[in-house]
Amino acid sequence: MFHSSLRLFFHNLHSCWCRVLAARKHWAQNRFGVRPLVQVQLSLNHWWQSHAGRLLLDNERHSLNACVERLHGNYLMQLGVAEAITPFKTCSLQHQFGLAPVVAEGSAVCALLESLPLSAEVVDVAVLQHSLDFSTNPHQLLREVARVLTPHGHVLIVGFNPLSCYGVYQIFMRYIIPRPNWCHHSLRLSRVQDWLRLLDFQTLQVQRGFVRPPLQHQGIMRQLKWLDSLAAWLSLPLGGYYVIVAQKHIAPLTPVKPIWSPISSVAGFSARSLAEQRIKSTRFSASSISDESID
Repeated sequence: MFHSSLRLFFHNLHSCWCRVLAARKHWAQNRFGVRPLVQVQLSLNHWWQSHAGRLLLDNERHSLNACVERLHGNYLMQLGVAEAITPFKTCSLQHQFGLAPVVAEGSAVCALLESLPLSAEVVDVAVLQHSLDFSTNPHQLLREVARVLTPHGHVLIVGFNPLSCYGVYQIFMRYIIPRPNWCHHSLRLSRVQDWLRLLDFQTLQVQRGFVRPPLQHQGIMRQLKWLDSLAAWLSLPLGGYYVIVAQKHIAPLTPVKPIWSPISSVAGFSARSLAEQRIKSTRFSASSISDESID
């Protein structure tokens, strides 16, 4: 009786502890984790329109323009986290379109980024501007991009660099003021490159920029502008964002012709004698079959 009561007590204690851990995990996910873009889009738009957000987007746009103007094709797809997606003006591609979970009227098409409503191999260039950072399933999003890209197509990925002033600032702000613009994935450059390598992508170019911390004070940001010039002059990997240019490679299928080996000589017989013997044997078998049919 005593042992059964003790066993029941520890069983109830374990169940209560599991419920506490599940509730704590759920609370931490809602407060500090990455939430779906549909729920946090309005808060993100408010930050993108602030001084630090506009300055960051302008720097990223300058880097993207320098990369996109050297690419060619028919269709360019943008996957963004901002409400309004601006097309590239210095792009040689004929058609441009954007996809986002929540979009402004006429700027893009509303779609789920982890399940793109496109056929396979129809896009020549794909631009992901912080789409992996704010996605609840970045692996699936990258697989979808690889699916819709044509062979030898290009993908441009813009992500936040955790090893920078922005990354350190983001860590503190995430736990002090857990707003959606601070609650995103911290994907290192090497980690994203490993994902691309697994999907048969080859990294062609990497750019970095925006060394300054994302402060809202315009005077301080203006005085710290020399940090960007110093980092670019010394080629320091301390930019707040990185731009990866990668190309999709698919090995072509080469048809293999069967190799026919010549008839070799066996036990002193030449190839010609072996062929004559085969012809005689076929004639003998044919005559024997005809004799049997006559009988």
